[in-house]
Amino acid sequence: MSGQKDIGEKHQKRKVAILGGGVGAITAAYAITTVPDWQSKYEITVYQLGWRLGGKGASGRNMEKNGRIEEHGLHIWAGFYDNSFKFMRRCYEQLVELGLRKPEDPLGTLDKAFKPLSEFYIAEKVEGDDGVVWEPWRIRFPSNSDVPGTGGEMPSPFALFQELLGNSISMMNKIADAIGAEDLETHGIPDVPKGVHAAVSHLDVDLDQMPDHGGRLLHIAHRLAVAMPENANAHHSHHIAALQNLMGEYAEWLGGIQSPERMHNRELRRAYYMVDLMVAAVRGMLADHVFTDGFDPLDRWECRQWLRMHGASQESVDSSLFRGCYDYVFGYVDGDPDKPDVGAGTAIRGLLRLGLTYKGALFYKMQAGMGDTIFTPYYQVLRELGVKFEFFHAVTDLHLTEDKSSVGAIDMMVQARPKDPSGEYYPLVDVQGLPCWPSLPIPDQVDYLWSGYDGDPALLENQLYAPRGEPKTLRLGDDFDEVVLGISTGALKDMTGALQQASPQWADMLSAVKTVGTQAMQLWLLTPSDKYGFQELADACNSAPIEPSDPAETLMTSFAEPLDTWANMSDLLVRANWPEENSPQSIAYFCSPRPQQQVPVPYDEEREMKDFQDQCRAFMNGKLGEIWPSLSSDSVFDYDALFPDGGSPEERFDWQYFRVNDFGSERYVQSVTNSVFARLRSDQSGFLNLSLAGDWTLNGVNAGCVEAATNSGAQAAENVTGTDLGLVGVQDTLPGQGPVPPGFKSRFPSAAPWPVSAAYVQGRLNGWFNFLMVPVETARSMLPEGLELAPQSITPKGYHPLTFLAVEQSNVSPSLVPRLMWPGSRYREFVCTVNFVQKSGDSDQPKPIFSYFPKLYLDNLFETLSGRLIYGFNKFTANIDVTNDRYKVMAKSGETLFDGRFADQGRVGQPDSFAAFEDARRLITQPIINQHKLGHWQCVAFDFQLTEASIMPSAAEFHIGAGMMPGLEEMNVRRPSLGGGPLGSFRIWTSWSMSNPFDSCRIEELSIERALYRSTHPSGS
Repeated sequence: MSGQKDIGEKHQKRKVAILGGGVGAITAAYAITTVPDWQSKYEITVYQLGWRLGGKGASGRNMEKNGRIEEHGLHIWAGFYDNSFKFMRRCYEQLVELGLRKPEDPLGTLDKAFKPLSEFYIAEKVEGDDGVVWEPWRIRFPSNSDVPGTGGEMPSPFALFQELLGNSISMMNKIADAIGAEDLETHGIPDVPKGVHAAVSHLDVDLDQMPDHGGRLLHIAHRLAVAMPENANAHHSHHIAALQNLMGEYAEWLGGIQSPERMHNRELRRAYYMVDLMVAAVRGMLADHVFTDGFDPLDRWECRQWLRMHGASQESVDSSLFRGCYDYVFGYVDGDPDKPDVGAGTAIRGLLRLGLTYKGALFYKMQAGMGDTIFTPYYQVLRELGVKFEFFHAVTDLHLTEDKSSVGAIDMMVQARPKDPSGEYYPLVDVQGLPCWPSLPIPDQVDYLWSGYDGDPALLENQLYAPRGEPKTLRLGDDFDEVVLGISTGALKDMTGALQQASPQWADMLSAVKTVGTQAMQLWLLTPSDKYGFQELADACNSAPIEPSDPAETLMTSFAEPLDTWANMSDLLVRANWPEENSPQSIAYFCSPRPQQQVPVPYDEEREMKDFQDQCRAFMNGKLGEIWPSLSSDSVFDYDALFPDGGSPEERFDWQYFRVNDFGSERYVQSVTNSVFARLRSDQSGFLNLSLAGDWTLNGVNAGCVEAATNSGAQAAENVTGTDLGLVGVQDTLPGQGPVPPGFKSRFPSAAPWPVSAAYVQGRLNGWFNFLMVPVETARSMLPEGLELAPQSITPKGYHPLTFLAVEQSNVSPSLVPRLMWPGSRYREFVCTVNFVQKSGDSDQPKPIFSYFPKLYLDNLFETLSGRLIYGFNKFTANIDVTNDRYKVMAKSGETLFDGRFADQGRVGQPDSFAAFEDARRLITQPIINQHKLGHWQCVAFDFQLTEASIMPSAAEFHIGAGMMPGLEEMNVRRPSLGGGPLGSFRIWTSWSMSNPFDSCRIEELSIERALYRSTHPSGS
């Protein structure tokens, strides 16, 4: 590395300063020690905030509460964590070799430390006869004889594609079994697409010896894929085209077998979701050149959007099954469960590795806290090998050399000084024969350098406040030569100001790579887990009952907020000092992303914790009883089931463990759309002596998990030492790189801001949006009883906004009907909307905001009647004439209702390119409310696909007839074009989608949630 020679002449060994103590940092330290003769080449010092290692994976033992395990959250290892298991296995072997542990000791071997878990549950939210119910959906992956962390390279994208096709066939067989062969045959046997015969002519494939249903296309595609060369650059275009045609035909056939009646069949519904998502992924991998370009280019799209682009039904991407994928990685913007966001490439790569490349078992559960299982062995081995640990050292700033080429100094705050004459702090305590990290520092070992730590030692790790103590500066050449930055991105912004100024890539990365807070609850119960009532519920909702020998110490995700994931952690009972009688019989961990709060200044930790505990109590008294029915009665949790025995329900509840992770490196690193392109590799810091380590780097996984951090830490070690450590899966295994494929627009409601189901109406429109300000009394007179005007700030005081939409509609069709069966309606439609309305009456909660349609005019009788009957819209037929710049609506009696002329001005662009569009966006994105003829309130959501729409500023003048709208007088109006004045008019070309009438309750619920959000987030309203 350039510049190393001059610095290195000052001393023989290279001094490596590792900043942070999470997985990335500690893996970097350990990986350096695997380099031959490392001790003659390097001096390694780890600098760590507070008293323990672990970062987001730190755990502690509460020595005042039986030495119980207290975690940041739930941690489960996946069977594809090749590099993590490789290093961990070697570390456990060294524990024994160095005499630090015996194989017969608790966690004396890796096999004792990790136990396989081959199943998990999805909490499926199902509309039943008695309303919405939660059904545990058991998903099992067969175990295999492979040993995690040993042997082999990660399969290439094409190899994963081949295996995914094979899995699709097995899932298709489940659909066939659920429907029945005779019924399935009624959907016809699709013809083999043109050109496929030639593509498979050289293969031993008898096209007649295939299933008598659409699944035959899957079999042919799989046979073709298996026969293609492993090297993706050697693929022939006609083979790829044949695969695309086969999968396209199959996807169309598959969509035809879906129906609301069939989707009530539990086994069929579940199999359909899996096949539908698999087929969409297969089609997307073909279309977007993943075999040669890898997965990263797909991160230009959000995963749900990408799957919808390639044919997945909205019902599938909205399913509990797919929601579990987001819960797994806390993949929600600002922790909002209604804002899922994970880049498609990162998500698909991770899911394929998880489900297709695991060794031994799908998951592995640690048999103690993560600190005890991971960081204690690493610490003990590294310390024995000569690595130095400086606890209570909080990094505050990094400075560059004068030429900006390297890190020249590191500012720290020393929080405490060890009392031991050697200056070393000994951090571990013994619990049931296992060395562990305590939840607080060992008091008789340290002198705190700030008096506040004496009163509350937990402040040592609190990243809300700047660390206190004695300042200390490490200097290049004296204290370090190499720096490994292993502190998570959530804490980097304030300490890397100089780096951001010198390297724009740093600012880009810190802006693009998002983090989210998390929250967790741990319960210790006097009731065994098989007495919760969950096992009986799970058996009733799954075809294969759980084996009696299986303790069901599994996990479940996709459940209700505020704690969407639950794990039965009763296998950890043996790891604490429980009393002989009345000891806990089970342990339950819960976690979820933490919705972003408007963080007050100063932040009141006590209040935030109380708020979270109140949410947990409400969760236990409500939703938890739906999956633990034996521990709930009349929506009240049985607090007598909580350990310790005795005491009031409040005391038992308070004894449990609750945690919120709101600040700094405790926040979880996300993989939002487009962020992968801003990530830096371990060797891409831009500075000669700085390597990066953490799951926030570009590391081959690019998601918040142990394997990503391990990959990054090991790559940092490779950068420091110049040694190839033989890492697996740090990049897509590709024979060659191709160009980044261009993107294209989707006409499907992939990003609709409402809870889309598989059933919706879709279409395209071309027309004009116009806006009018009318006196408040006029707007109020246009509303039916039960609605009132809501406060708004778009128009001047005393006035209220109306929206007019004059359009031509085309390709209007229901989503569930194949295009060949429904060519789509064409008609013209004029809509008047009163914006900013709400339901009348008093309410303690903020009211949701809607728009209301007093009248809609159409020139299509069928669409008019269906809109009135199905949605309850106030639709009327009219005669509508349209030219390029004129739109005229006439009543059947011949009376002119609206006569408008338009002058398109400016250039066509997307809405986001017009600053003046934002007020219009607030009006046209409001959900609709109207009173159905049957008497109930109907809520509907429109999505105008504004991220894909094209608009053009367009001035307007129009005449409003006296009979157009109730309460609206005859008038002539002139409106400026967009940008030329308040609420300017514009022309729009876009696709749209509209929720189905059965989504009404969900639309209203979401609107209520948004109202609550706005009440606490006024800047984001």
